[in-house]
Amino acid sequence: MPFTPAPERLAARPAHCERLTTLREAGELVAAGPWADDTGALLVFDVDRVRLDRILAADPHTA
Repeated sequence: MPFTPAPERLAARPAHCERLTTLREAGELVAAGPWADDTGALLVFDVDRVRLDRILAADPHTA
């Protein structure tokens, strides 16, 4: 889901943030934060490609 003020994106934000917290606590997410202009974000993971694909597929912002 692109970074826009769309209601669907804004509605998904709490679940997205909760998921990122869980991934951080599990040691899979190293760092995360939005771009200064809020057009996207940087997410740094410490996982293999298969796990990364699963994480991204399950994220409320991309699912």
